[in-house]
Amino acid sequence: MRARWAAQLALSTLVLSAGCTEDGGETDTEVTTNPDPTDATDPTDATAATNVTEPTTGEEETTGTTGTAEAVSYEMDIQPVWDTKCVAGCHTPGGIAATGGPLLGAGVSHANIVDKMSPTVALPWIAPGEPDDSYLWHKINGTQMDVGGAGAKMPLGPSLDEPTLALIEQWIMDGAKP
Repeated sequence: MRARWAAQLALSTLVLSAGCTEDGGETDTEVTTNPDPTDATDPTDATAATNVTEPTTGEEETTGTTGTAEAVSYEMDIQPVWDTKCVAGCHTPGGIAATGGPLLGAGVSHANIVDKMSPTVALPWIAPGEPDDSYLWHKINGTQMDVGGAGAKMPLGPSLDEPTLALIEQWIMDGAKP
């Protein structure tokens, strides 16, 4: 236990010193630590022992599946949404959406939607950096009629939850990278 507490204290000191500028001033970094030596949390788990808020730049970042502030990963964050909500029976070869909607299976989905025009409206499925100019964004939000589109909101059945929509929006805003 004493070793864990010492590791937490050392991490806290390192983080605190990183918040200082060369002229002796401080940045807007906020650090909270848990110095309780009886705490059984793993000190290598930064979210359990230390909560660090990075200096603010006016821009917010969305957290991916790793739980850390980083760019949204298409393979790790977005493709699993297509796999669980869109592919089975619909956006797959021979599926009911295969004649009008994009195929969203792993390995082909990104190439089928980014900068590819929708066959039903004068918008690409995904316009990198522009959710409002992305027809797929409108389809998953149920606003496809507002841009001259047709058909049902996607996915059929339960709608995507707010965190999933925010993740997709962030991916689009960040340039819809593979």
